[in-house]
Formats: sequence, structure tokens, C-alpha cells
Amino acid sequence: MNNKINELIEKEIQKLDSQAYNYQKFSIQFNLVELRKTLFDEGEFPNEQELFLDIKKLVGYYINSVDESYYGYYEIAKSNSDKVLEKISYLQLEKQIYLIETMQRKLKLAGFTDQAEYFDDKVDSIRLKKFVQKWHFKNLFKIINILAARNFLSLLVSIFFVYLIYSLLLLPAPVSWMEFFTINYSDCSSNRVLNHFLNTMLSFSQIDSDFSIEPKGIVGVLLLIIIKVSILVLLFNFFMSQFKKKLNLL
Repeated sequence: MNNKINELIEKEIQKLDSQAYNYQKFSIQFNLVELRKTLFDEGEFPNEQELFLDIKKLVGYYINSVDESYYGYYEIAKSNSDKVLEKISYLQLEKQIYLIETMQRKLKLAGFTDQAEYFDDKVDSIRLKKFVQKWHFKNLFKIINILAARNFLSLLVSIFFVYLIYSLLLLPAPVSWMEFFTINYSDCSSNRVLNHFLNTMLSFSQIDSDFSIEPKGIVGVLLLIIIKVSILVLLFNFFMSQFKKKLNLL
């Protein structure tokens, strides 16, 4: 079986050298990557770095074929962009991000902004997956920030997560050294827990009530500042991403 695959690879390489246009080389390199991925899965292809270099060549042919489409040699299809993403997905997450961002940068430099931004959602998805797989609390706001910039619904979900963090921070501390705030509650509910969340919801929404928070020391001050700044950053990133999308539609 592997001998047959190697024979097919040799034939594709010979065909590759004889093609004049990059869109033709793109199709052949696509086949080569698929064949070599089969060998890689069976332990017959050296290592992922070799596969990475093959996929990097595929990306290069894709970028050049986009340029050829501009001059009318052929019409670029969305399916080619999807093919590139499919092959890039064979690699580790860091290498996927590197290749897609490199491709986007080169496309933008060549004046193909629309083609470059087609990959934005994919990059965000890979980053999210990377942060989830290598979970650390410091990545939480990175995850929320990426989600917030995608659409209005994801923005609302992200703001809710920030509110949840805000509300949990204000819960009564189990020990005195963890008390960063002095809190005065409005009487919204007889249930103590529900009353806490209703009060923090009013505060978070900037609705006037008798609820008040007084930070105890620098830690309390910094926590409140971080929460407020986080909301502003989420809103700014969301509106900036939407503004860029609108510009591309004009």
C-alpha cells in the first residue's frame, strides 16, 4: 500500500514541476499533502515538521493563485480557501495559527483584504481551542475578549461572564483576610444568595439602588478597576471589529 502511495507522490511531484500557473500547482500540492498525511499517520513520513513544510508550500501556492485570479488567469473559489484550512488543521494549534496569520499578512500586503479576513473566524476558533486546552486563569479574559469581538450575542455572553466574576468576587468572604470590600445591600429578596446576585446585577448595570461597595485597601480598588476596564475593553473590541467589517463592505 505504502509503495503505491510513494509512486503516486513521485508522479505528483513530476506534474508539479511542469505546471505554469500557481492555481495548477495548488491543486497538485493539495494532493501531495493528502498523500503524505496518509504516510505520516502510518508512521512512514518523517515528522510533523516535514508535513508543516508541505502545507506551507500549499499556502504559498494559494497566495500566488489569488494574485493570478486578480489578473484573470482563473477565478478563485471559496472552496480553495476551505481546502487550505482543512490541510492546516492537520498541524498543532500553534503552527495552525502561525500559518494562517502569515497567509493573512501576505494577502493584505498584496491588497487582498477580503480574502485575508475570510480566515479571521478560524484564527479566533483556534486561539480559543488553544486557551481551553492549556487552561490557566490568566487566559480567562483572553477567551472572553475573543468571544466578545465575534458578534452581538457573543458580546452579551462575554459581558455576562464578567458580571459573574464581579458577583462572585463580592460574595461574603469565608475568612477575614479575603475580605476586600465592605458591602451594604438593598433589600431585594428575603433569600440571602438571591439578594446578593440581584444587588450585584443592579450595581453592574449602573442602576441606582441602596447597594454600595467600599473597597478595603489596594486589592479591592484594583479588582474593581479591572472589572470596569474589562467591560470597556470588550465594548471597544466589539465595536472596532464591527467597524472593520462595515468598512470592508463599502
